[in-house]
Amino acid sequence: MNRIYTIGETVLDIIFRNGQIETAMAGGAMLNTAVSLSRLHQPIFLLSEWGDDGPGEIIQNFLTSNEVNTSFCKTYDKGNTSISIANIDSDGNATYTFYKNYPPQRFQIAMPNFEPGDFVLFGSFFSIDPAIRPQMIKILNQAKAKNSLIIYDPNYRKNHLASLVQSLPFIQENIKFSHIIRGSYEDFQNIFGLNSYSQIFEKIQSLGGQLLIITHGGEEITLFKEGIQTRIAPTPAEIISTIGAGDAFNAGLIYELFRRQIMPENLHKIASCEWAEILSVASSFAADTCSRYENYISHEFAKQILFSRAK
Repeated sequence: MNRIYTIGETVLDIIFRNGQIETAMAGGAMLNTAVSLSRLHQPIFLLSEWGDDGPGEIIQNFLTSNEVNTSFCKTYDKGNTSISIANIDSDGNATYTFYKNYPPQRFQIAMPNFEPGDFVLFGSFFSIDPAIRPQMIKILNQAKAKNSLIIYDPNYRKNHLASLVQSLPFIQENIKFSHIIRGSYEDFQNIFGLNSYSQIFEKIQSLGGQLLIITHGGEEITLFKEGIQTRIAPTPAEIISTIGAGDAFNAGLIYELFRRQIMPENLHKIASCEWAEILSVASSFAADTCSRYENYISHEFAKQILFSRAK
């Protein structure tokens, strides 16, 4: 059976609004996507790390209860689980403060046995962290060699701009590894300093990327590939928090591609009308997540999706 792997940082999110704590939950972009997919009964594996401490125990118990496979996760004792303080504004957008205390040796996990038909999602600062980079490259090389479908979400925010010169070669290399690049308009503005969608796609193409999906908050979602440009309106949402919106979008994208048995060799055969269907589903995942403080799709929404697919 084929599997889905997400690779990234794990944190404990503590969410504030108007100076008051709203909730705390397991977080990290790739963890968020993994939980959404697990609620849809997908064969999902998280590749990550956290500390042998109280926050780490909370995260492990949460992932176990949500049936995310953590056999490729590492618990370390010389350091602490990362903490994220998220302050949400009136529009549901968050600004972050991170508290990190990592051990000298990072991400010492076993290597998955990738197979054709597997999916791999990676990204965020974790994928370009120099302490992680050698292991990340090893994993991506193995996945690529086994013909897994690789999706990259740079998730590159303004607080990373001070290290852009050092990060850019890693970002460019990640693009070359990937079959699909999915990011927000803000991500690509921060990375390339470009405002035009078409210029962003031309830049991605020049780096070896062939398929680009750009999300832009409540504005149109746009897909670019050679000879095809597909645009759809996002699913309307009552926004409480946008923290996990992009991660839920990635889950919806992967869910649809995985169930349609898309592989690198038939990815280019998806017609524009089918892409519109796939992107609409992904957008509905993001809208559901925006309507609550959880960073993942709700159990109720997952049941609705599973029921609709069973018809």
